Amino acid sequence: AIPFENADQEMTRGVAICLKESSIINGGSRTLYDILKTYRVGKDGNARGSDLEIRLLMRDGTRATLKCPEFKLDMTSEMRRRIEERFGDEAFQLIPAPQKQGVAEDPRDRWKRRKPADKSAN
Repeated sequence: AIPFENADQEMTRGVAICLKESSIINGGSRTLYDILKTYRVGKDGNARGSDLEIRLLMRDGTRATLKCPEFKLDMTSEMRRRIEERFGDEAFQLIPAPQKQGVAEDPRDRWKRRKPADKSAN
């Protein structure tokens, strides 16, 4: 098993914090910021760390995703615990890393490698 602290390097590209509108109205946005700023990595756009997305669910069912490209995080189990304690177990989600794609072989290349049949055998 991969330790949680290494998950961002191995299988994920970041963290999504999923919040309901009611948790934001009740002071949740400030609490979330106070938690996240503790785990922020650098303050420039070149900082290495995990991506952050904030996903909002409004009362009417509308969903919004806020991507924070310049707010990179040092993802730790403590951060996860703190977010889940304040906003619930479903609030913290890992964002999967894109699957690494191999370069597909062009089928025409297989024909180029074939050796011509030996016609003298007939």
